[in-house]
Amino acid sequence: MYRVLQLGKHYPPFIGGTEKVIKLFTEKLNYMGVRCDVLCSNDKPYYEEKSYGNYKVMKIPSYFRILSTTVSPGMVLKLKEIQNNYDIIHIHMPDPMANVATFLTKPKGRIVMHWHMDIARYRGLLHLYKPFLIWLFRRADVVIVSSKSLREESEFSKYMEGKARILPLPINRKELMETQEDMEYASYLKKISNDRKIILSVGRLVYYKGFDTLIKSARYLPSYCVVFIVGDGPMKKQLSDMIVKYNLENKVFMLGKLNINQLVTCYKLCDVFCLPSKYKTEAFGLVQVEAMVFGKPIVSTKLQASGTCEVNIDKETGLCVKPDEPTALAEALLKIIDNKELYKYFSERARERAKFFDVDNVTNKLMKIYKEIL
Repeated sequence: MYRVLQLGKHYPPFIGGTEKVIKLFTEKLNYMGVRCDVLCSNDKPYYEEKSYGNYKVMKIPSYFRILSTTVSPGMVLKLKEIQNNYDIIHIHMPDPMANVATFLTKPKGRIVMHWHMDIARYRGLLHLYKPFLIWLFRRADVVIVSSKSLREESEFSKYMEGKARILPLPINRKELMETQEDMEYASYLKKISNDRKIILSVGRLVYYKGFDTLIKSARYLPSYCVVFIVGDGPMKKQLSDMIVKYNLENKVFMLGKLNINQLVTCYKLCDVFCLPSKYKTEAFGLVQVEAMVFGKPIVSTKLQASGTCEVNIDKETGLCVKPDEPTALAEALLKIIDNKELYKYFSERARERAKFFDVDNVTNKLMKIYKEIL
C-alpha cells in the first residue's frame, strides 16, 4: 500500500481550515490502509513528535513569523531525512516554508500540490517568492483545487493546465451529528437571544472574513434578529469597538473561541448561517458545510477564485451576494428568515448537500488521484 506524507503549515490543536483537512485526510487514509504521516511547523520553538495509532506527526520548531509565514529552518533537514520513506508527498499550499523545503530537497517521489487559495495580501513581496511557487506548480505531478472557480480564475491557472483536479474539502458529518449539545451553554444562548432569530457566523477574527461587514449589516436587521459571531483573532478589539460604535450591544454578540460541544450547540440553535468573507483568501468556507449538516440555510459572498458559492449553491441551499455590501447581506438574511417556504426549501437541500463533502466520499476521490499518479 502507498506511503504518503502530508506536508503543511500546522496540525491540530492549532485551529484552521487547512489543519482540519490535513487531520481528516491523515486519519481516513490510515483507516483505509495507507501509511500516512504529517510533517509541519510547530507553533513553539522545539521539536515534537507524537504517534496517533498508525501514524505520526512531526512538528519542526519555529522561531518567528514573517508576513503570516512560520519560519522553521529545520524542515529542510527533516524533509531531506525522511522523503525517501514516502511514495507521495502531499503539500498543502500556499506555505512558503514547505515550498522552499521541497525546492531545496527536491524529492524524487510523486508530488501532490494542494492549492487551497490564491494569495491576497503582501502582493508587493509575492514576486520574490513567485519563482519558488512556479517551480512547485511545474514540478507537481498533480495540482488539487477545491473548486472550479479556483481552477479557472486563479492567477496561477496557466501553471495548472493538464494537471488540475477538483477535490472538495472534507468534513466528518458523523462526528458532528453525534456530538452532544452543551445544555448549559444552550440555556445561555437562549437567554441572550430572547426568542429572536439567530444568525450565526464562525471563523477566525481576521481581515478577510468580513465580520465587519456582518456587524454593519446588523444595523439594517429588525429587532427580532440577533447575530452570534464565534471565533477569536487579531481583529477582536476592532470588531468589539465597532459593535459599541453602532450601538449594537444587544443585537451582535461575540462568543469567542468555543469547544466542539458549544459550537455544535450554536449550529443547532441558529436559524441561518452567514459567511460574509470579503477576499479570495476565503477559498471554500468549510464552516458552511458544517452548518449544512444541521440543515441550516446559508448566506455567503461570491468571491473571485473562490468556491464559496460552489459550496453554497445560490437559490438552492441559500443565497449568494456581493462581498462587502452590508445592505445586500441584510436583505438576503431577511429574505430567508421571513419566508417559511423558502426557508424549508433551502434547509432540506442544505442537509442533502452536506453529504457530498463527507470525508469518506472525498477521501475515496483522493485515493483515485493517488492511484492515477502512481
